Amino acid sequence: MLVSRIDILRKTRKDIGALVQDAPLPKTPKTQGKSLTGGRLNDVRLLRDGNQSLVLKKASGDIRVREMVQEYAYMKYLSDYGLSPKPRGIDLDQDLCHGAMTMDYLTGASFRDWLQTIESHPDASELANQGWMALGRMVGRLHSLPLKGVTCSVDQWLENMLDLAKENWDEGLLDPEEFEIVSVAEAYEILSKGLGDNGVTCGSDSVSYLHGDLRTKNIMINEKVAHPRISPEGKVEGTYEENSYQLIDWGFADIGSAYYDLAILDYYFPSSREREGFYAGYGRLPHDAQVIEYYDLLSKFINV
Repeated sequence: MLVSRIDILRKTRKDIGALVQDAPLPKTPKTQGKSLTGGRLNDVRLLRDGNQSLVLKKASGDIRVREMVQEYAYMKYLSDYGLSPKPRGIDLDQDLCHGAMTMDYLTGASFRDWLQTIESHPDASELANQGWMALGRMVGRLHSLPLKGVTCSVDQWLENMLDLAKENWDEGLLDPEEFEIVSVAEAYEILSKGLGDNGVTCGSDSVSYLHGDLRTKNIMINEKVAHPRISPEGKVEGTYEENSYQLIDWGFADIGSAYYDLAILDYYFPSSREREGFYAGYGRLPHDAQVIEYYDLLSKFINV
């Protein structure tokens, strides 16, 4: 069973190990290729040997290793739905000080880079709109997957996120550049009011699986492939062809309001046309500027 982000941060070492048991690192290719963008992790490297290509990730420190465990668990489940690369193995030390995992290497380009490559195309605007609509369908599939054994409500999840936001603030983990207009104290007060009668509503009644860091650089796009068609019950019922959209960097994965993902992505819409195209494909929740603004502010406390 997949767990929420707050749960992965609270679990004991024994419980962490149980989430990834029977998942040793496979034999990796002997030839080490180029280093890839590492993000929050210490080292991300492409390994190649003939036709075999794997990505090796290494993390250091208790929190980053826990994020790696979260990433592995979510990818193991969601790769079956074509939403992420397939993880191949993970290895942790006894004290959660160091960890390493491998996964399949995705060819293609990030959605950010793909948008740049079509800028000179005569039909760039229409291609981009189609791309945003297809991305909306993929994110809609993620947010519509049935949750197994999850009883948490959006209100409960938001309470946990506010607690985590306060912890990150107290521990000095926030980026000062994110609070140049509104101070940290003012921002947290706004977030706290979100649970009250005079604050922003949660925006959705039920929780969903979340990527947690839905930026265009974490979205990979490839040639047209067959995608599984998922029924409302979560069963695979046939396939359909569309550009392959998959998500990488699942360390912030969670179970919460879908608007959290939508708020992070909202920054990247160049205009209302692309936003409308995305939501036409998404089809699950309407765009709500007030809720988006609220969760965008929350992400500045959580994605550290």
